Amino acid sequence: MSTKRITLNMAATYAQTFVSLVIGLLCSRWVYNALGETQFGLFAVVGSLISFVSVLNSTLVGSSGRFFAFALGRQSLPDAEKELLCKWFNTALSVQTIVPAIMIALGGPLGTYAILHLLNIPDPLRQSCVYIFYFSLFSAFSGMILSPVHALYYAKQFIFVRNLLGIANTLLLAAEGWWLLHFSGNRLVGHAAATTFLLLLSNVAIAVFARWQFPEVRIRFEYWFDRNRLKQMFSFSSFLLFGTLGTLFGNSGVAVLLNAFFGPAANAAMGIGNQVFYKSSVTAQAFSDAITPELTTRVGADRFDRAKRLALRSCMYSTAMALLIAAPFIAYSDGILTLWLKSPPQYAAQIAVIMMMNLLAEQLTSGYMMLVQASGRIKLYTTCLGIGNGARCLLVLILLSRGVPLLPTLWLGWFLPFFILNQMRVWFAKRAIGISIREYVRALLVPAVFIVGGSFAFSFGFKALAGDAIWAILACAAANVGVVAALTWTFVGAEERKALLAKALAARARVAAARRRAASTDQS
Repeated sequence: MSTKRITLNMAATYAQTFVSLVIGLLCSRWVYNALGETQFGLFAVVGSLISFVSVLNSTLVGSSGRFFAFALGRQSLPDAEKELLCKWFNTALSVQTIVPAIMIALGGPLGTYAILHLLNIPDPLRQSCVYIFYFSLFSAFSGMILSPVHALYYAKQFIFVRNLLGIANTLLLAAEGWWLLHFSGNRLVGHAAATTFLLLLSNVAIAVFARWQFPEVRIRFEYWFDRNRLKQMFSFSSFLLFGTLGTLFGNSGVAVLLNAFFGPAANAAMGIGNQVFYKSSVTAQAFSDAITPELTTRVGADRFDRAKRLALRSCMYSTAMALLIAAPFIAYSDGILTLWLKSPPQYAAQIAVIMMMNLLAEQLTSGYMMLVQASGRIKLYTTCLGIGNGARCLLVLILLSRGVPLLPTLWLGWFLPFFILNQMRVWFAKRAIGISIREYVRALLVPAVFIVGGSFAFSFGFKALAGDAIWAILACAAANVGVVAALTWTFVGAEERKALLAKALAARARVAAARRRAASTDQS
């Protein structure tokens, strides 16, 4: 796949990021003000009950995307089977039509029981929370059925189309937030119903475009339930799911523990932290998402050396991109949340800082995770990941039960194990595809320490000198871009600088050629 497509995907992702950060965060403020602290916290904790659905959907998309991109790589080899991708699409479609029905039958009653009997919810709002749960369940499971289509966008590297549709969806969600401020009925249920409809509308638009654009999006019942492909997909998906369920248990379990120990106010703080994390992670994920299908295709085509180089680049640039937001936010977290929410929940700023540190830890080894998943050798990796993430929730419970305050508990029981688990990706990548740990330390870890440390030193130093006014926050964020770019350029190494310079010169030449063609057209 050409550099142009990767660049286009990244540009569209950044456009969506900008819209999400500016409009999406404003919309979240409207929703927070419309619902109030208690109802906003309840919406977050009820949403955590279907986190298993979102995690399962993400697992199925990731699993399907891996097989689709791998099949594209295999199809590039001599004497390859040209219908291979269509066969994998129909196999995935058959699985992801059956699984949602099973999960609805199991998850619906369990979630309802938890809302009615287990969670700390004011009695007047308990039935509304049940309605929220079922709206969210319908939205999540309708997305699961269409997950093979989403996976095909990634495998074909048509990510920019999904991003453009995502921008439209963000604008509609912003309008929904404004509507909610002026809605006089049951705002909890109204918010759940409106967001469910908008997400369903977005999924339908994505499916219609895929049907028109991709020849593989054709239902071929003779390719459904193929035993060999089902065995491979279930093996990969089940181990991937085990790892993601551990992540679910760690994250959702912590949300339930906070509800039990501190009530809905702590859930509101966690909900704000989660929103900051997910909206900020889009910037860091832009490069990773654009690279993942290309990396998997290279592994499928047996171009392992090129895949390793791409993984190393992904780690470095994803971490640098995360710093663009993480360092200024961590320095100004209290001021930013006050500007955004006026009266943020207690602990919201501190929890959001922990979330941003999670983001940096995750991006530092993101490329190695891609290599492990592309190789298909994920059994040991996902087993350790699932057990480790599940243990995070138990560690938080032990610390809270022993009277450790909330914030030290989250640093020791939630962030530290997460950092260790992410560093373990390097060893698993060595085992799966033979990467060099020495090269990781020399070419990535040591430079990343200097880049991260320099960005943090600049951001906190700027705050100490300029204060925390709005202009100071904006100026710090803008200047930090130059700081991160300069540090990255300094520490990436001579070979990478040469490659970047060559790409920049090539891009400049293409722009100049386009201008000459436009000028000659105008003259004629």
